Amino acid sequence: MFIVTERDNEILNLAHFRGIQIYPDRNKHRLDAYINKTGGYPRVDLEIIAIFDKQEEALNALRDLTSAIKEGKPLWDVNEYKKSKS
Repeated sequence: MFIVTERDNEILNLAHFRGIQIYPDRNKHRLDAYINKTGGYPRVDLEIIAIFDKQEEALNALRDLTSAIKEGKPLWDVNEYKKSKS
């Protein structure tokens, strides 16, 4: 599966990453794809998928992404997801 990120509309291949996590960052919540569990450095071994104001928003996005994976969808666009929730 591929993901279109919020920043730069970058396309990520999920097969390249070990996992996805929600990370608190300056009163916001990042949805990150990471390669390893060392903490990660943006653009080195983790990619920021999107930033949310509330943890609940990040959790809902993660649930939606999980559903897309289960359904075998080839692409999940966080920008389209956010548009549908506003």
